[in-house]
Amino acid sequence: MFIQIKHPVHEKDIWNWYNNINYELQKNFLSIEEKKVLKEYYKEAGLLRGWRRSFFRHHFARTFTKAANYLLDETSSPYIIDLGCGFGTQSLCFAIMGAHVLAIDMDETALEIFLKRKKFYESLLNRPLHIELHHCNIFDFDFSNKKPITGIYSMFAFNMMQPSERLIAILSKYSQSRCRLAILDGNNQSWLSRFIPTRRRENCLSPFELEQQLSKHFFMVVDQTPGFCIPPVIWSILPNSFLRTVDNLLGRFAFFAISYQTLAIKQ
Repeated sequence: MFIQIKHPVHEKDIWNWYNNINYELQKNFLSIEEKKVLKEYYKEAGLLRGWRRSFFRHHFARTFTKAANYLLDETSSPYIIDLGCGFGTQSLCFAIMGAHVLAIDMDETALEIFLKRKKFYESLLNRPLHIELHHCNIFDFDFSNKKPITGIYSMFAFNMMQPSERLIAILSKYSQSRCRLAILDGNNQSWLSRFIPTRRRENCLSPFELEQQLSKHFFMVVDQTPGFCIPPVIWSILPNSFLRTVDNLLGRFAFFAISYQTLAIKQ
């Protein structure tokens, strides 16, 4: 069980953090049905499926390490909004590292599991975790009584919240100067989206389009890199170090980047 997470965090720490899911599933704080839901999600993502674990580490542990270090870099107690927080794995990690988290999602079942996980980790740590959970649509959320946001995080949820420009406008309005943003999402310009229509999301912003929209609302992109280019099955065959090098090279071209990570800061 790994819970001693401190900033700056290393990829190995985040990888160990994700692997706590196995430990949680052995405990009794979730119902049988809730365990099934959580397990199926992480099997699909790759963490709990042997041949996809190397891919999961590259795509999720690596990018989340980068996002966490970026969002917590300037202050020991940032106020981070987690858009589409789901089961709360990232929000919990932020909170353990000292952040105050505003966690928003429309999936009531996921939030119920998240709340139980929060209580479980609070019991292990013997201290409260500063997380507000809200079951709502981001466009209906009342920010007026909240303090200014200093960090914005989203993992494969940002492009689902439409219209994107209105979302960015809201985030800009209620965030303070120097607010940092970290988004991991799909890329409709990739070969996968172009040749497999079912993988293409309507109105999903390309990396260039996202940068344009962010700049309209005073966010400057400081880094934009591929989440992954090489399909998951290959990660179970070839050496990870070799694949990371090739993946980074392919990611220089939007056509190959199946997902991408954007880091930005508000001016």
